[in-house]
Amino acid sequence: MIRRVHPDPFHALSETEFDALIQDLSQSITTSRPREEFFFILKKLTNSLKDGHTELYYSPEQSYVPARFYWAVDGLVVIQAQSGCGLEFGDRVVSLGEKDPWDLLDRLAQVIATENAYWLRDRGADALSRGSFLRHLGLVEGNAVRSVVEDINGNLKDVRVSLTPDPPPSDPTSSRPFCGFSLDEAHSLGFFYLDQCHFNSSYLSALQTFFEEVKNKRIKRVALDIRRNTGGSSLVVDEFLRYMPVRFGGWFVHMPYTKVRGFLSDIRFSPEAAAQQNYSQTSGYLLADLNLRLIGANLMRISPPLPLDLIFHGQVFILTSGRTYSSANWFAALFQDNRLGSILGEPTGNKPTYFGHPLNFKTPNSQFNLYISHKKFYRPDYTKDSLNSVLPDFYFPTRIEDIREARDAQMEGLLSLLSGSGLDTGRKEKTR
Repeated sequence: MIRRVHPDPFHALSETEFDALIQDLSQSITTSRPREEFFFILKKLTNSLKDGHTELYYSPEQSYVPARFYWAVDGLVVIQAQSGCGLEFGDRVVSLGEKDPWDLLDRLAQVIATENAYWLRDRGADALSRGSFLRHLGLVEGNAVRSVVEDINGNLKDVRVSLTPDPPPSDPTSSRPFCGFSLDEAHSLGFFYLDQCHFNSSYLSALQTFFEEVKNKRIKRVALDIRRNTGGSSLVVDEFLRYMPVRFGGWFVHMPYTKVRGFLSDIRFSPEAAAQQNYSQTSGYLLADLNLRLIGANLMRISPPLPLDLIFHGQVFILTSGRTYSSANWFAALFQDNRLGSILGEPTGNKPTYFGHPLNFKTPNSQFNLYISHKKFYRPDYTKDSLNSVLPDFYFPTRIEDIREARDAQMEGLLSLLSGSGLDTGRKEKTR
């Protein structure tokens, strides 16, 4: 199936290496295995493509660590915990099951579909709350995980955290609407957050109201927060671009329009793609004309809003994190490559030139959900194709200290930039 559907199944491994991996995995299964074990064996195959959108899904969870983790740039930290479980907010994880968290991250890379370290950290923090991943990593003993943590006072604690049938505490922000805004008139800043790329009436209404308020209050700067956004419809990007100024000019039926360099894509045709996407073609490729990018002709026409005075001519900042993924990543790449705004925060969670638009399948016997990309997307700026993330123009990572002190490092960085108090943009991540 992967060979027939994916636009470039052997971009990471050669066909010979891919076949050898299949043989090795087949030979490792000499007897029947529990479904959960078989799931992790198959994930090694899908993850070998190094494509975050080609993924195997299964929800076997019947046990959890009663805590939520966050992988900050300088380590793993507890951000929520059930009372009495042994873990507390702000605990820095020194070890799980006597394993260093950074070493566990290397092992998680084998079973989490990822294209860079930033998405791996985000998904890895979630995985370490799940019994299935903890068992796969060999960290569970007697239905508990031994953890050594350093609390907010610097004291070390050695605790056994029992697994429970209840999921860990939910993110308190998960119940807020997927989009919204506020105005900071003191900094002449309009702040719009978008947690999911839902193209619907709620988004359209909120966005128009936001830019009406920006106009009425004479706001000079706009920040778009997509740090929690893992994707959805790319149409949300087109709608936001309508409020950006005319860059290339021109008139069409007495209306100005913006021409923005957009993404191009290859399409792999197959019987499966034809069935799911209503293509008439069942084999072959539709390849993007990449020469368009060389001459800057990969243009998309964006109609402006009505009334025209809603077009925003001030500064634009896009706030990103390792969770900024897929269509949200598209947002960041379009703004950076067209110089429509500055990216502020942390590198995004997937490559801007990437495989995507996955087709959905079920494996025949185990009934796992299998997603396989059937397109390859090319970012507007061809000189950045090799980058595995949209890199921020202003780098402000979240550290454990920020979590403990409930400090928003990216917003503080943005406000320091606006106030002219100076930027610490040379901070480096811990490299592994």
